[in-house]
Amino acid sequence: MKDKSKATPRRSPGEASYRKRANGDWEGRITFNYKPYSVYGKLRADCVRKVAELKDKLSLGVDTSVASLAVWMRNWIDNFVSVNKKPSTVENYESIMKNHIVPELGRIHIDKLTSTDVQRLIGKLMKKGYAARYVRGIHHVLRCSLNVAVSQKMIVVNPAAGAIVPKLTHVEMDTISASDVTQLQSADLFESEPLFTCVLLMVFTGLRRGEALALRWNDIDLEHGTLVVQRELVKVKGGTIFQGTKTKNSNRLVPFGEWMRTVLIKHYDAQKKFIKETKGYKDDELVFARETGHNYYPDSLRKILHRILKKAGIHAVRVHDLRHTCATILMLSGVNPKVVQEIFGHSNIALTLGTYSHTMPSMKKAATEVFDNFLESSKIKPKDQKPEEPTELCLLENHILLPEIPVEMPDANKLN
Repeated sequence: MKDKSKATPRRSPGEASYRKRANGDWEGRITFNYKPYSVYGKLRADCVRKVAELKDKLSLGVDTSVASLAVWMRNWIDNFVSVNKKPSTVENYESIMKNHIVPELGRIHIDKLTSTDVQRLIGKLMKKGYAARYVRGIHHVLRCSLNVAVSQKMIVVNPAAGAIVPKLTHVEMDTISASDVTQLQSADLFESEPLFTCVLLMVFTGLRRGEALALRWNDIDLEHGTLVVQRELVKVKGGTIFQGTKTKNSNRLVPFGEWMRTVLIKHYDAQKKFIKETKGYKDDELVFARETGHNYYPDSLRKILHRILKKAGIHAVRVHDLRHTCATILMLSGVNPKVVQEIFGHSNIALTLGTYSHTMPSMKKAATEVFDNFLESSKIKPKDQKPEEPTELCLLENHILLPEIPVEMPDANKLN
């Protein structure tokens, strides 16, 4: 009869067992919720460590059947990103995944991915000469995908969360001057350059490239001098698509002046005449369309802009610099930054002030001059001298009221 006093004591629930395999490696076994799990290592100590890690994951409900980073990111884009992101964003994320993340880290299982792996990827990208902003974008995609992996209990922590990314370097924007804008107005290139009106509209309203090329005539109120921005034209794989605006604030009402209104009326009349005389014209009511009626490809505007500026005798700038030109002139003219924010569709006033901080010195100088003029006009005058009426400001009950800028912003809530 077997001596029960010498029997191996029974393990408590959740306690691991270890055994040496025939090939010399070690195996650690554990049961959790009646399901067996095994880990392997060269040494018994390796198995002990792995068992402890496995227990932590199981207790947190983490899925231990995780796939490689490449498989996970494919799943993330197909089932998470595509649900609430624009097609252009999905395509951009997919390109970053295929070209930069998967080639370097794709084979690693996401539960084995470390912060060192992520940091090594960032270092390689910088050595290859990619811009800091682009590298930060790649890191953003990786971090977002792993955030979802954490929420789905695929991993415990996000190894990309604490990575050190390159600092953004300030890039000086290039704008055309107010005199250049006047020179552009007088260039009269309406007949030779079909997008001349588009360039002028971008200068006078600050529209983005995609917003201007997506405009339809029912977005423009020629009677009251306003236009609605509610979509943009973007390039995607295989062509272009119309989609919603960049952000919620980008959906806005933008005013334009009398001169621009006259230009748009002239453009409208010329376009309608051309449509009547052209067979097979695909009329989608686009304000700026090619000779066939189809939309322009967004990248083509850069070459066209450079050609227009050359004809007008103005130095070449980027298409987006037309937007910067509009904002800079508005700010230097004394328009309230809050008004500029609403016209440009910025998400907050800090973005407007930060982007156009170069206008602040001139505005500060103007403010000191107004202050000096106020003090000068407040000096006590001799009884026989008639006090001068202030021209720069209006005094009312000891409050200084600066002249208001005649820019009327319609209610953006009425866009719908």
